[in-house]
Amino acid sequence: FGVYRLNTDGSVELIVEDLLNPNGIAISPDEDKLYVGCNFEGDSEKGLLPNTDIFIYDLDENGEVSNRELFIDYSDEYGPDGMTVDKDGNLYIALRDESNPGIYIYDKKAEQIDKISLPEVPSNVTFGNGSDKNYLFITAGGSLYKIKVLSEGIN
Repeated sequence: FGVYRLNTDGSVELIVEDLLNPNGIAISPDEDKLYVGCNFEGDSEKGLLPNTDIFIYDLDENGEVSNRELFIDYSDEYGPDGMTVDKDGNLYIALRDESNPGIYIYDKKAEQIDKISLPEVPSNVTFGNGSDKNYLFITAGGSLYKIKVLSEGIN
């Protein structure tokens, strides 16, 4: 388990090795922060507790990470899946909350600023490119959603 970086020479390097079951990553618009979601349901046989949080790391110009901090602390009942960032640095998270499924939107200070409710539990979210850069594409259940938003993506 871990987060890997693909280097320009084609080699692959492990850059985050201290999270069990990392699931969902995003990079800030200025490329100085790395967000990593963790969706580990625990393993009672091994004595491992659940971890369903999002962590933020400093990211340097060489792609090295440091200074891990807890960004969002979710309950043990659900956790993050895919995520993306808009041009203003807001983080859009596909949250696997079966009782209240949706895309949760947080600002740079980890404060929830909005939510897009969905009829199904989402698994991934991303912004489109080109003329679709202000649309979110969301996979949830067996469906694909395209939702126009006021912001634009950076991918």
